Amino acid sequence: EIEMPAYLFAEIDVTDPEGYESYRAGARAATEAYGGRVIARSAQSTVVEGDGVGTHCVIIQFEDMTALTAWYDSEEYAEPKAIRFRTAVSRFVAVEGV
Repeated sequence: EIEMPAYLFAEIDVTDPEGYESYRAGARAATEAYGGRVIARSAQSTVVEGDGVGTHCVIIQFEDMTALTAWYDSEEYAEPKAIRFRTAVSRFVAVEGV
C-alpha cells in the first residue's frame, strides 16, 4: 500500500480570543513534533458554498493519515485541544492526498 500525504482542514470560530492564544502556542509545538506543516492559514476566509463554521481556516499537511491521527490523539496535543474546546467552535476534517 502506498502511503499518501494527509491533510487536516480546520474551520475555527474563536469565541475567546485571549484564551485562544494559549491554544495556538501549544498546538504549534505539538503539530511540529508530529511532522505537521501548515500550508495555508487565514483569519479572513470566504465561504464560497454552504455554511461555514468560522472565519479562521488552517490546512496542515502530515506525512500520512497515521501521523495525522497520532498527532490528534497525542499527549502533546491533549492540552491544546482542551483549550480549543473552551475557546472556539471548530470543525476538523482529515483527508488523504494524492
